[in-house]
Amino acid sequence: MNEIKMMKKILNLAIIFLALVHPVSAKALSLTIQSTFTGIVCAVAGAMYELSTALAVLVILAAAALWIYSKDDASKRNQAKTWIIHALIGLVVIVITGNLIAGVSVGGSSLIGCW
Repeated sequence: MNEIKMMKKILNLAIIFLALVHPVSAKALSLTIQSTFTGIVCAVAGAMYELSTALAVLVILAAAALWIYSKDDASKRNQAKTWIIHALIGLVVIVITGNLIAGVSVGGSSLIGCW
């Protein structure tokens, strides 16, 4: 019984966290939860997908600013180029992983409905 209460608390925290990150997804999440486990997996996967995508975009923007303000400093331009390449590789991994997770069915319900 305590495990169920703990899982419900974790699920509620995940919904609150997701509401801060993406309010529309949080409402959809709260409406489509069919089981505690599915809800937790869905909330964590959705939040990680959105956060990692946003972080990769921020890294690309920071690298672009570094590139612009590097002027004639070749080492800073190379550093910015490396950041952009790594962020793009990260975005590819994020999209592939997100599609794999969205295709997996947990407890008979697809995770894609939560995103």
